[in-house]
Amino acid sequence: MLAFQPARGNSRAPGPFREMEHSEVRMSGENRLNVLAFDHHYELFELVGTERGLVQAAKRLIFDGLLLALDSGVQPAGAGILVDEEYGGDIAREAASRGFSVAMPVERFGPGEFEFRFEDFAAHLQEFAPTYAKALVRHNPRDDESRNRRQAGRVLVLDQWCKRNGQKYMLEYLVEPLSDQLAACGGDRRRFQREIRPALMLEALQELRAAGLEPDVWKVEGMDSPQDCERLGRVATAEGRDHACCVMLGQGADMTTVLRWLEAASGAPGYAGFAVGRTAWADAVRRWAAGEDRREDAVRTVAERYRSMVETFTQGRLGYFPRET
Repeated sequence: MLAFQPARGNSRAPGPFREMEHSEVRMSGENRLNVLAFDHHYELFELVGTERGLVQAAKRLIFDGLLLALDSGVQPAGAGILVDEEYGGDIAREAASRGFSVAMPVERFGPGEFEFRFEDFAAHLQEFAPTYAKALVRHNPRDDESRNRRQAGRVLVLDQWCKRNGQKYMLEYLVEPLSDQLAACGGDRRRFQREIRPALMLEALQELRAAGLEPDVWKVEGMDSPQDCERLGRVATAEGRDHACCVMLGQGADMTTVLRWLEAASGAPGYAGFAVGRTAWADAVRRWAAGEDRREDAVRTVAERYRSMVETFTQGRLGYFPRET
């Protein structure tokens, strides 16, 4: 058995999750999504190098962490992965065969504007038939308006194709600070995240919806305030979109921060779980690649962190964390 840490701030843990009745958890939209994200390229190159075999081995290690968590009693409902076809195509197919949700990216990697990574993105989606196509945009409402419109127009091509072809999709949007916004916070990014970003996230979601984008899943940044999460979740599911949902991303934050964000999101309407990557696996992959940990220890670390995130969100859904009114 894995020696998992209990979720933060909870002295009334309900025991092994395999004994939980799923009907106890009231959710809207997609019922539940506990996604382990490892569609990363550059981040893994920094950890293991660019040799194809090593990158593939690292992704397999991460996936094995998910399998170990499930084998050790983590509830399988909602288990999923976000993985790229270049280095993880075989894993995507295996995950689908096991009944997991599979999301696969369609955007070109890099910090710039959204562009399709494949000119014929539809052929790639048809080949793999993932549960979700995934697009990533950087959308700050105070940024260049023409840039924001241009990106939304490109994603709208995906949106319309998905609607025509019965393909679900996930839209991840990041609100990165502009120089004046960061300056207003004394250059402190964490302060920007706490004080300025929540309102910008809400405004960005409204703008993206106004542009005609209707993803099945919104992949959103974490917030400290349950009230901010509730406001975002309600906008995401308003106006006949009650089947849509939000999942929280980790953005490479430390585990303590991610669990705090999950607590805040867990009771919010419209939230179905998380899609977290580096927080779960970066330390484990780094230590394995450096020869500091055996592979089985690295796999165990990924499993432990995945389980902690599942526990935290599920316990919050069951009302174990006090919420301000």
